Amino acid sequence: MKYMKLIWGFVLFIATLDMQYGYYQFIRLASAVFFVYYAFFYFKDNKTVLGTLFTGLAILFQPFSSLNLINRFGILSILFSEVS
Repeated sequence: MKYMKLIWGFVLFIATLDMQYGYYQFIRLASAVFFVYYAFFYFKDNKTVLGTLFTGLAILFQPFSSLNLINRFGILSILFSEVS
């Protein structure tokens, strides 16, 4: 159990390589399960900062709908750069 985060970090690092689409679908589903699991136990141990972090990662990696963060943050950065 104590090496689980290190192994999952390596699996996510492999995702930076050019892999088949099925691998990325597996990564999204397994990451969501992994992050929810750790968020639950961090909240159970009253470590709310880490629990909140893993909850946010679970929402980011959830496989049911995709979040297009590039467009949202791109628009915000353009608006803020135009204002200043």
